[in-house]
Amino acid sequence: MLSNRTYAFSRVPLENGWGYARQPNLAEKVRWIAEQTARPIGLSRFGQYLTLFFEADMLAGNEDRHLNNIAVLRQGEGFDYCPLFDFGAGLLSNTRDYPLGIEPRAHLRLLRALPLGTTFGRHVQAAQTVYGPQLERGFTVDDIADVLAEPLGFYAQRDRADIARQVTACIQIRAKKLRR
Repeated sequence: MLSNRTYAFSRVPLENGWGYARQPNLAEKVRWIAEQTARPIGLSRFGQYLTLFFEADMLAGNEDRHLNNIAVLRQGEGFDYCPLFDFGAGLLSNTRDYPLGIEPRAHLRLLRALPLGTTFGRHVQAAQTVYGPQLERGFTVDDIADVLAEPLGFYAQRDRADIARQVTACIQIRAKKLRR
Protein backbone atom coordinates (compact mmCIF):
# COMPACT_ATOMS: atom_id res chain seq x y z
CA MET A 1 0.00 0.00 0.00
CA LEU A 2 1.33 3.45 -0.94
CA SER A 3 1.65 6.15 1.68
CA ASN A 4 0.39 9.69 1.17
CA ARG A 5 3.93 10.83 0.36
CA THR A 6 4.75 12.22 -3.06
CA TYR A 7 6.92 9.95 -5.17
CA ALA A 8 9.16 10.83 -8.08
CA PHE A 9 9.19 8.17 -10.79
CA SER A 10 12.04 7.04 -13.03
CA ARG A 11 11.59 4.84 -16.11
CA VAL A 12 13.82 1.77 -15.81
CA PRO A 13 14.34 -1.56 -17.57
CA LEU A 14 12.53 -4.38 -15.79
CA GLU A 15 12.48 -8.12 -16.53
CA ASN A 16 9.32 -7.83 -18.62
CA GLY A 17 9.96 -4.49 -20.34
CA TRP A 18 10.16 -0.95 -19.01
CA GLY A 19 8.64 0.27 -15.78
CA TYR A 20 9.00 2.91 -13.10
CA ALA A 21 11.02 2.91 -9.92
CA ARG A 22 9.44 4.99 -7.18
CA GLN A 23 11.64 7.35 -5.25
CA PRO A 24 10.31 9.06 -2.10
CA ASN A 25 11.64 12.53 -2.99
CA LEU A 26 13.64 14.51 -5.51
CA ALA A 27 16.98 14.00 -3.72
CA GLU A 28 16.50 10.25 -3.80
CA LYS A 29 15.59 10.45 -7.49
CA VAL A 30 18.86 12.28 -8.19
CA ARG A 31 20.76 9.67 -6.17
CA TRP A 32 19.00 6.85 -8.02
CA ILE A 33 19.73 8.35 -11.46
CA ALA A 34 23.39 8.89 -10.55
CA GLU A 35 23.82 5.39 -9.13
CA GLN A 36 22.07 3.69 -12.05
CA THR A 37 24.29 5.60 -14.47
CA ALA A 38 27.55 5.20 -12.53
CA ARG A 39 27.22 1.43 -12.04
CA PRO A 40 27.68 0.27 -15.68
CA ILE A 41 30.20 2.98 -16.65
CA GLY A 42 32.34 2.86 -13.51
CA LEU A 43 32.42 6.60 -12.79
CA SER A 44 32.12 6.79 -9.02
CA ARG A 45 31.66 10.58 -8.92
CA PHE A 46 28.83 10.71 -11.45
CA GLY A 47 26.50 12.21 -8.81
CA GLN A 48 28.87 15.13 -8.30
CA TYR A 49 29.13 15.51 -12.09
CA LEU A 50 25.33 15.56 -12.42
CA THR A 51 25.14 18.13 -9.61
CA LEU A 52 27.68 20.32 -11.43
CA PHE A 53 25.54 20.16 -14.59
CA PHE A 54 22.45 21.19 -12.60
CA GLU A 55 24.34 24.07 -10.93
CA ALA A 56 25.78 25.30 -14.25
CA ASP A 57 22.33 25.07 -15.86
CA MET A 58 20.84 27.11 -13.02
CA LEU A 59 23.59 29.72 -13.31
CA ALA A 60 23.08 30.03 -17.08
CA GLY A 61 19.30 29.60 -16.97
CA ASN A 62 19.67 26.73 -19.44
CA GLU A 63 16.22 25.27 -20.05
CA ASP A 64 17.36 22.58 -22.47
CA ARG A 65 19.17 20.12 -20.21
CA HIS A 66 17.30 16.86 -20.48
CA LEU A 67 18.70 13.50 -19.42
CA ASN A 68 19.65 12.66 -23.02
CA ASN A 69 21.76 15.81 -22.97
CA ILE A 70 24.27 14.66 -20.34
CA ALA A 71 27.20 12.65 -21.62
CA VAL A 72 30.33 10.72 -20.75
CA LEU A 73 33.27 10.02 -23.04
CA ARG A 74 34.44 6.60 -24.11
CA GLN A 75 38.16 6.29 -23.20
CA GLY A 76 39.63 3.01 -24.44
CA GLU A 77 37.83 0.27 -22.52
CA GLY A 78 36.34 2.68 -19.97
CA PHE A 79 34.62 6.03 -19.63
CA ASP A 80 35.51 9.52 -18.46
CA TYR A 81 33.60 12.68 -17.66
CA CYS A 82 32.70 14.92 -20.58
CA PRO A 83 33.29 18.68 -20.37
CA LEU A 84 30.10 20.61 -19.62
CA PHE A 85 28.35 21.37 -22.91
CA ASP A 86 25.20 22.58 -24.68
CA PHE A 87 24.23 25.79 -22.97
CA GLY A 88 22.78 27.22 -26.18
CA ALA A 89 19.35 27.67 -24.60
CA GLY A 90 20.83 29.57 -21.65
CA LEU A 91 21.47 33.18 -20.73
CA LEU A 92 18.03 34.22 -21.99
CA SER A 93 19.36 33.75 -25.53
CA ASN A 94 16.02 32.84 -27.10
CA THR A 95 14.87 36.36 -27.93
CA ARG A 96 11.53 35.06 -29.17
CA ASP A 97 10.70 33.81 -25.67
CA TYR A 98 12.79 36.41 -23.84
CA PRO A 99 12.79 39.62 -25.93
CA LEU A 100 15.51 42.20 -25.44
CA GLY A 101 14.50 45.41 -23.74
CA ILE A 102 12.41 43.71 -21.04
CA GLU A 103 13.73 43.63 -17.49
CA PRO A 104 15.73 40.36 -17.21
CA ARG A 105 14.27 39.60 -13.75
CA ALA A 106 10.85 39.23 -15.38
CA HIS A 107 12.26 36.65 -17.79
CA LEU A 108 14.16 34.77 -15.08
CA ARG A 109 10.95 34.10 -13.17
CA LEU A 110 9.70 32.07 -16.15
CA LEU A 111 12.65 29.69 -16.42
CA ARG A 112 12.14 25.97 -15.70
CA ALA A 113 14.61 23.10 -15.65
CA LEU A 114 13.87 19.97 -17.71
CA PRO A 115 15.47 16.84 -16.29
CA LEU A 116 13.35 16.43 -13.20
CA GLY A 117 10.38 18.57 -14.21
CA THR A 118 10.70 21.24 -11.52
CA THR A 119 12.46 24.53 -10.84
CA PHE A 120 16.21 25.03 -11.09
CA GLY A 121 16.33 25.71 -7.36
CA ARG A 122 14.70 22.39 -6.53
CA HIS A 123 16.99 20.51 -8.95
CA VAL A 124 20.08 22.02 -7.40
CA GLN A 125 18.88 21.68 -3.81
CA ALA A 126 18.06 18.00 -4.33
CA ALA A 127 21.43 17.25 -5.94
CA GLN A 128 23.38 19.27 -3.37
CA THR A 129 21.54 17.50 -0.55
CA VAL A 130 23.07 14.24 -1.74
CA TYR A 131 26.40 15.32 -3.29
CA GLY A 132 27.14 18.79 -1.91
CA PRO A 133 27.88 21.96 -3.90
CA GLN A 134 30.22 21.43 -6.86
CA LEU A 135 30.46 24.75 -8.74
CA GLU A 136 32.94 27.35 -7.56
CA ARG A 137 31.54 30.87 -7.83
CA GLY A 138 34.20 33.52 -7.53
CA PHE A 139 33.59 35.74 -10.55
CA THR A 140 32.80 39.45 -10.77
CA VAL A 141 30.83 41.67 -13.14
CA ASP A 142 34.16 42.59 -14.75
CA ASP A 143 34.89 38.88 -15.33
CA ILE A 144 31.52 38.53 -17.08
CA ALA A 145 32.22 41.62 -19.21
CA ASP A 146 35.65 40.25 -20.19
CA VAL A 147 34.15 36.93 -21.32
CA LEU A 148 31.36 38.70 -23.23
CA ALA A 149 33.64 41.14 -25.07
CA GLU A 150 34.50 38.88 -28.00
CA PRO A 151 31.11 37.19 -28.64
CA LEU A 152 29.26 40.53 -28.44
CA GLY A 153 31.18 41.55 -31.56
CA PHE A 154 29.08 39.08 -33.57
CA TYR A 155 25.83 40.93 -32.76
CA ALA A 156 24.42 44.11 -34.22
CA GLN A 157 25.73 47.21 -32.44
CA ARG A 158 22.16 48.21 -31.51
CA ASP A 159 21.67 44.95 -29.52
CA ARG A 160 25.00 44.64 -27.74
CA ALA A 161 24.15 46.68 -24.62
CA ASP A 162 20.83 44.83 -24.16
CA ILE A 163 22.48 41.44 -24.63
CA ALA A 164 25.27 42.30 -22.18
CA ARG A 165 22.72 43.56 -19.64
CA GLN A 166 20.54 40.46 -20.04
CA VAL A 167 23.45 37.99 -19.77
CA THR A 168 25.04 39.81 -16.82
CA ALA A 169 21.74 40.01 -14.94
CA CYS A 170 21.03 36.34 -15.61
CA ILE A 171 24.40 35.23 -14.21
CA GLN A 172 24.35 37.61 -11.22
CA ILE A 173 20.80 36.80 -10.15
CA ARG A 174 21.20 33.06 -10.65
CA ALA A 175 24.56 33.09 -8.78
CA LYS A 176 22.83 34.62 -5.75
CA LYS A 177 20.27 31.82 -5.81
CA LEU A 178 23.08 29.23 -5.95
CA ARG A 179 24.63 30.69 -2.77
CA ARG A 180 21.49 30.15 -0.69
